[in-house]
Amino acid sequence: MKEYVADQKTGKALYKRTKKLYKRYKYGMLVMALILLIMVVSNIRILMRAENMSQISEIMILIIGEDVLFLLAAAIVRAFAISGGREVLMSRLAEKCFFTDGSFVLEYVPNAHETTAYECIRFKFDYQDIRQIVNEERFGRLALYGSYKVYKYRTKNLENGMDSYMISDMPLYVYGYYKEFDEIKSRLFSVVGNSRTVK
Repeated sequence: MKEYVADQKTGKALYKRTKKLYKRYKYGMLVMALILLIMVVSNIRILMRAENMSQISEIMILIIGEDVLFLLAAAIVRAFAISGGREVLMSRLAEKCFFTDGSFVLEYVPNAHETTAYECIRFKFDYQDIRQIVNEERFGRLALYGSYKVYKYRTKNLENGMDSYMISDMPLYVYGYYKEFDEIKSRLFSVVGNSRTVK
């Protein structure tokens, strides 16, 4: 049985591609460039008011103080602009997926921000229960719709302290931070006939 292991470098490369597809990136970078342009024009206008070289040092202090505000605003706008698509950056400590004879399984080790009660979380999606697969290219992921089981294990050996429940109202997302993501897509599409692509 082949296991596909998530890779942080692949996730970072995917993020660099997908973040540019968001409107917030395009508009945010435009606003940031506008802020920096206003800062430069403002600096030139202030410097042009100097009557002699002795005033330059006083004016520079004023410019630096004003530039700090411009740069702070530009940094906030840039943070907002590049925030789209961060979900592909793989926030989990370890994630892998694999195919069994009757199901697709995705499991990961949760980080401390998510839970400290469980050592492993596993999603088991029987092929017969997958109603549809949507290839969400913009987000760099697959969305699997249907009913799947969630198993939460309190120990790493996946034997003791297990809680489980069924989910049917939320898709299971498989993000493209696997090196063999195309192979995973192909295998999932081959077991489920109902699939579509969203740009």
